Amino acid sequence: MHTSIVHSFETFEQSPMLGVLVKRSYRIEPGARATPLQDQPEVYADAVEDEVAGSESFAVHETDWFAFLRPRTDVLLRGSAHSPRGNVTSVTTSVRVGESHKRIRAQGDRRLRVTGVDRLDATAAEGFSCLPIDWPYAYGGRDRRAEALIDADPNASEIDKLGVCTYPRNPAGRGFMIDAERDRLEGLLLPNLDDPVDPVEPERLLAKSPLDWIDRPVAASYGPIGIQTFPRCMFYLLRPDWSPAARPIRELSLGWLAEQDLREPTTLLAPIDPRLACTAPAGLAACRLEGHERVELENLHREHSRLEFDLPAERPRLFIEPSNVPRRELYATLQTLLIEPDQDRITLTWTGAMPVAAVFPESMCQEMNHAVSFER
Repeated sequence: MHTSIVHSFETFEQSPMLGVLVKRSYRIEPGARATPLQDQPEVYADAVEDEVAGSESFAVHETDWFAFLRPRTDVLLRGSAHSPRGNVTSVTTSVRVGESHKRIRAQGDRRLRVTGVDRLDATAAEGFSCLPIDWPYAYGGRDRRAEALIDADPNASEIDKLGVCTYPRNPAGRGFMIDAERDRLEGLLLPNLDDPVDPVEPERLLAKSPLDWIDRPVAASYGPIGIQTFPRCMFYLLRPDWSPAARPIRELSLGWLAEQDLREPTTLLAPIDPRLACTAPAGLAACRLEGHERVELENLHREHSRLEFDLPAERPRLFIEPSNVPRRELYATLQTLLIEPDQDRITLTWTGAMPVAAVFPESMCQEMNHAVSFER
């Protein structure tokens, strides 16, 4: 019970490869061995995004082809913050697998109050027992009204008028606004999710300009980061501009970025950083997992405030048989762990690859003999 496929590709160094990708889903429950499910996941040849009304799209699935290129294992979680003890106004969730660790605080709905010329406040958080943890509920978004004001300003430069007022860390969120026409902010629904170390506070919501975003609160989710989203975009040519930072950049302390990553590339022909293939948010692509590691979840399951289980201790054996070539065994590497506590399910994605003279056509990959077996 698994899904497998043959794929041919080039590495970031443009070396042709031929490989096998296999995905296997398991049912999880406390104190029990994870068991393979009858229904197995599909393989995504393309990225899958969802639309947010009044904002931008956000990543739901990245293409599985990136899995072949990851230097670390992505840990992703799709689910909700839960309070098994009943209605609460706030709860802190966390995910820990090996060296990968992330915490997110979930709060009930709050609305912004404009209480003075220079003062913003928030209403008390409403109660909840279950709250989705996904990018639309985190800090971010797009300020279309500010874009219209800039476009209508006769003193604005042509470069300013070409830009958009979007939060590079999370275009799909809420709360990122340019500090203009404060009356329009009264009653604004605030983000539900934040990093407890970098909290979303009313006085940090507003940016002075579209480039004044690096000091805003980081966006908080356990879902995948889109390829054009900061900080992942720093590993390619899609780098955003920002005003000089006045406070520590959170992604540096989380280990997602290093100081040299913030510098401009010395040449446009510089090789692409393999970290571009990692889609997990900061903190959740910290190491290479092998399978068998302990998973620790807090306030992410409807029945258990703390849920612990071990990853399946079975590594797949991958075999491939190209035309007129003897059968080869490929070393399997765990590339992605997707945790879905609301479905009591995890999915592991493994890949193995070998160098070849040239990339194989997709039609040949579909017909190529391959085999997968799981061993403990």
